[in-house]
Amino acid sequence: MAGRGGMKAAVLVVALCGCGSSAPEPLTGKWEAGADVVELARDACLHETDVRMALHGYPRRPKADTPHFKYRHQYFSDCMHDKGFDADD
Repeated sequence: MAGRGGMKAAVLVVALCGCGSSAPEPLTGKWEAGADVVELARDACLHETDVRMALHGYPRRPKADTPHFKYRHQYFSDCMHDKGFDADD
């Protein structure tokens, strides 16, 4: 019985050693954003804003004369800023 535990440990060590990989190759070129990146960021931020509004119990699309409208605008602006864009892009 004691031999089985050692065998399992040896198999585990061998298996874990195989999981390691060499470092990824460095990127050779500079990454440039495509034309649709701003649109993708906007779509992602709209979704994140909808989720955040729902989590706070606010309406998803508040009327402009309510404080929730300002909250939604701020959430969206913060999201776009976090992604590296202005909310007005």
